[in-house]
Amino acid sequence: SNLDTPTWASITTKIGETKKVELPDGSVIVLNENSNIQYPADFKIRKVKLKGEAFFNVTKQDGKTFSIETGENRTTVLGTSFNVRAYPNEADVEVTVVTGKVALANKQDSILLLPGEKGRTNLSKPTVVQKTSSAQQNEISWKTQALTFDDNDFKSVFLALERHFHIKIVCTDSSILDYHFTGNFMQPDLDEILGAIAFSTGLKFENKGATYTIHKK
Repeated sequence: SNLDTPTWASITTKIGETKKVELPDGSVIVLNENSNIQYPADFKIRKVKLKGEAFFNVTKQDGKTFSIETGENRTTVLGTSFNVRAYPNEADVEVTVVTGKVALANKQDSILLLPGEKGRTNLSKPTVVQKTSSAQQNEISWKTQALTFDDNDFKSVFLALERHFHIKIVCTDSSILDYHFTGNFMQPDLDEILGAIAFSTGLKFENKGATYTIHKK
């Protein structure tokens, strides 16, 4: 009967739009662009369904868990702050923890993540949940509006830039990925960062539209 079925609230963001959402339990979600969250309007059960990306700041509540469903994967917490990225067009679901403990599980596997750690599960390999350390927190640059590189290899630098600026970076020489870069950018500006990289490494960038090709001079 309809009496037993909770009413679900649904919030969606467009491209280029972020939204701050306060849930009935006092938890706060910042929803990144092109994303959707749904939750039971009465929130008796602390459960959220996410498509896309969101930063969660979850309040503690009498030991009641708070879970986020992203397809087959579930992230469960008590009270903590963390980022979940689960865009339908990307194979990986990523969870980055800022404070507290977060459990990331799929049908077969579960891991516990601590602050500064990142969990990743791949839709094509549902049995595996990987854990990596992620001290830089560039995963949440969309929320913090800051990018920090501390002797990071270019593979992770380029991924952060691609996500933050919605660009594609192509390397003509794979040895470029072994270069390292250090820099701290508040309100990051793409030209400024690429200029700093070119200056410190002697590499050259050329762009056509949103694709940036990087090569040795």
